[in-house]
Amino acid sequence: MRVPFCIGLYCVLLGVSGCHSPSDVEDWRTLEIPAQDFVLLPCDTPQVDAPCALVVAGGKRVLIGAPAGSGQAMRAADLRQLDAVITFSLRSRDIEGLDEVRNRSWHVGRTAPLLTIGAPGIEQVVGALNLAFEQADALYVVEQGAPPGGYDAAILVARSVAAGRTVFDTGDLKIYRVADGFQIEYSNGASAVLFPCDPARTSAPAEGTNSATIIGCDGEVGDYSWPLTMPIFLRPSES
Repeated sequence: MRVPFCIGLYCVLLGVSGCHSPSDVEDWRTLEIPAQDFVLLPCDTPQVDAPCALVVAGGKRVLIGAPAGSGQAMRAADLRQLDAVITFSLRSRDIEGLDEVRNRSWHVGRTAPLLTIGAPGIEQVVGALNLAFEQADALYVVEQGAPPGGYDAAILVARSVAAGRTVFDTGDLKIYRVADGFQIEYSNGASAVLFPCDPARTSAPAEGTNSATIIGCDGEVGDYSWPLTMPIFLRPSES
């Protein structure tokens, strides 16, 4: 495991690509993240076997994993600026919080339909959620008034992606499907790989991940374990 030496919110890099400060456990929710930084934020959900992290990089915010409680635990400012949700799988443990993310991000001010990316079949999941909340959305507007994005911003828009393909790409922030996880690369040269839990995993199952910060489950290969409890600021490795 890589061991960072940190001062305040930033780190003196000693050949490491990920770091956080233990002193910031209680106040990370008030953290203002500069647009140029690359950070993984906790989702504040307790499930070890249902990983979740918010990728903040280049001013973009992408939620990877949507377990139960993720929509309620995330900061309102992050939900408001959410650009996409990427699910590890269509298993219930990985998508149980998708309705919470949908509804709360809309209520707090998300201004456009939310891109939701997953394995083939995500279209049916998203369609069912939108249909299930259609009347509730209308009732919310009648009782509370329309949120800043208006009625149409409530909906989820689905995109399915097969393994080995680019999942999200804004030019400076790129996310790829690798094996059963996701590799995130940012223009600052840092990268991270997020894996779901697999007790049989003993090594990174994808090429090109040696210099990346790897997050997996306790006992598996990785630099950090789920659930995340502190932000991880990612810098390019000097090794």
